[in-house]
Amino acid sequence: MIWSKIKNKTGFTLMEMLLSLFIVSLISTLLLVNYRGGQEQKAVLSQAETLVNELRAAQNSALHGRETGGQVPYGYGLYFNTATSDSSYIIFADTNDNKTYDGGEATETIALSERIYLQSTAPDPVSVFFQPPFAVFYVNGVSSVAQSATINFRSARSGFTQTVLINNLGHGIYIQ
Repeated sequence: MIWSKIKNKTGFTLMEMLLSLFIVSLISTLLLVNYRGGQEQKAVLSQAETLVNELRAAQNSALHGRETGGQVPYGYGLYFNTATSDSSYIIFADTNDNKTYDGGEATETIALSERIYLQSTAPDPVSVFFQPPFAVFYVNGVSSVAQSATINFRSARSGFTQTVLINNLGHGIYIQ
């Protein structure tokens, strides 16, 4: 009789099995949600880093007087306009020496990832321009120590944002 009571006590009850499955599924769900959130943050940060690289490439092109279309332009820059496109920005070579983007000056259009968009720029629209031979920095055609521009990227799914700040103090290009 004692032996049969001990034998029946081994194993799991149905309630214990259901509780264990619930805990495992809850932990798995939480891990999956955090993993996807991390992927979104990484995608936004990656887009900000790509923008910084494109800005530095435009700056280097101005420093070295890179030739485009058989001529050396007055400088290089990037143009952002959230009113016309929040999914791309333009790299341009200034051909008329106004230190801003005009139609027809685009050398490349950079499309953002489908999960990322331009949330805002300040000012909006903004032309960030570098003039040779010293890569003098201009925002919308104006160069002064106080000039700066900010570009904000946002994840469409998670709402995570990342800001790139460009200022004229030491040709600063930063991710905040």
